[in-house]
Amino acid sequence: MARATVFSNRIEGALERYLVTEEDVPKLKKFWQVISNVMPPTFFESDMTKIDYLTVAYNRYTDALFQNGVLERRIANAVMGLKALFIKSGEVQELVYRLTLRMSKLLSFLGYEPYEVKKIVNDAYKVRNLFAHGGHLSYKEKRKLESKYKDVKNLLQQLLEYLRISIIVMILSNREKDELIDLIDDSFIDKRQEEMLYNIVSKAKMIL
Repeated sequence: MARATVFSNRIEGALERYLVTEEDVPKLKKFWQVISNVMPPTFFESDMTKIDYLTVAYNRYTDALFQNGVLERRIANAVMGLKALFIKSGEVQELVYRLTLRMSKLLSFLGYEPYEVKKIVNDAYKVRNLFAHGGHLSYKEKRKLESKYKDVKNLLQQLLEYLRISIIVMILSNREKDELIDLIDDSFIDKRQEEMLYNIVSKAKMIL
């Protein structure tokens, strides 16, 4: 067994570590063979000026993964990464509702329990709002989250997992952001649209 630490083109070291076993090696190779052919150049070309929603989400993901500091900031970065993927540019109302509903639907095809996704994203969004308005978790708020997750960092790690998987799904979908969001919304009421969404997510399921 070996421990692997992920680095980006930034100078900070990774704050999270994952154990890679011999069993994981074939999966990791398969993942890289697929994703290396479709990865947006803006993920690794630092001199590119034009970015899209995937790059914004990826940058927020790496900020949450690599930038040390208060936990509230890392959670806020992860939430903003998810918003870049699941919220349209013109949407200004019911953002939490839209975000949790769309995420729960998409991730349910990958075996995630929708109500659990909703609960985690709702809790994370509250932390994000605190940080965005210059606040931080009070002792009482932190204890409340610890009663749910044992450690607030567990909330962050689950959020990072959702963001990582969502980025991969959307890269492999080969669809425009608004088109994919419309498909997610329509899948709640149209069985054919739901099947189309399932087929898109299944492409990512094979390498996750």
